[in-house]
Amino acid sequence: VYTPTSTDYLKIIDQNDKLITTFTDLFKVPVKTPLELQAGNYFVNSMSAGNLDFMLYVVQKDADNYNSLVYNNL
Repeated sequence: VYTPTSTDYLKIIDQNDKLITTFTDLFKVPVKTPLELQAGNYFVNSMSAGNLDFMLYVVQKDADNYNSLVYNNL
């Protein structure tokens, strides 16, 4: 999991509402050190009253593009 978005208003939680990470913490992790998640259901939870724009990249561990750089032209 990787995101170029840094905000404490967005967080990833599991199906039991357990905090996995915030987008700010995830943003600080180098691209070559992805956050690995066990198989399961995860949700992006917004604690903001407004609509936030964000990008989230998820790649299967054995995929051809695993651990490759993500380019953002925004």
